[in-house]
Amino acid sequence: LFVTLTAQGILPPGAAAAMILGANLGGAFIAYVLTLSEPLTSRHTIVANLVLRGVGAIAATVLVSKWPAVLAYLGQTPAQQSINLHLAFNVVLALVALPFVGPVTSILARIMQQRPDGPDTLEPITALDPNLMERPQRGFDCAARELLGMGQRIEQMLTAVEPLYDTWNETGATAIRAQGSGLRAQDKAIKQTPLNIKLYLARLGKNGLDEDLGQRSMELALVSTNLAAASDAITRLMLDLAKRLHTKGVHFSPKGREEIRNFSDRVHSNVQLALNVMMNQDPAEARALVAAIEKVRMV
Repeated sequence: LFVTLTAQGILPPGAAAAMILGANLGGAFIAYVLTLSEPLTSRHTIVANLVLRGVGAIAATVLVSKWPAVLAYLGQTPAQQSINLHLAFNVVLALVALPFVGPVTSILARIMQQRPDGPDTLEPITALDPNLMERPQRGFDCAARELLGMGQRIEQMLTAVEPLYDTWNETGATAIRAQGSGLRAQDKAIKQTPLNIKLYLARLGKNGLDEDLGQRSMELALVSTNLAAASDAITRLMLDLAKRLHTKGVHFSPKGREEIRNFSDRVHSNVQLALNVMMNQDPAEARALVAAIEKVRMV
């Protein structure tokens, strides 16, 4: 493009030279951007190329701007000068920069060091063991463990949302929505978990289940759906309500706030009881849970 514009007299030779050198540098930037997510060890060469090509492009641009007559040595016409400038720049850069590749790469290797992952960057471990397809009873136990973890995350969500009704903390709310340890991230993980559990249960039942295991599978799938609905209610309703109260400057009366706190404590207690029932299948605790749920509904 630059050669064509120069040949047609639209672009002066000096401007064409600057743009050609800039395009050479831009090509190095493209490789740099495309490899941002790659491991650091594979990016050392890319960054070294960007550094050496950048230094070379700057030096060549200064040379051409200070001594425009140097372009005359590259051809008789502006088009030839532009083409030969591109070729000469890359040949000279390769010859001059080759001895510096090792030192530059070594320096970059010391500068660009992989930071050790902290404890909060560990990938979550799923309890859904794919090796138990022929042992559905143990597979259902794994699904129950996964649901237990899902329920514990919902407990964390309830605990974190409750204080926002008393004092809205924008910093904390922003962390809740956007950071890896916040409610929004929890909510995203919880919404993915029910799908994983249902797919896992479907694989366990692929070869057929007896009546008891079939009923167990349906119960676990229903629990996962209900937990996902609870997560959605917390993030879509409770958190947004706390934000609206803060925005409008509205506060609960002491009596009303106490009623809401008691109701929240009762719900939190029911969540804990429900998780216990799911794990131990105790009929007495199950009856107590049903009675507690009815009391909440009446409120």
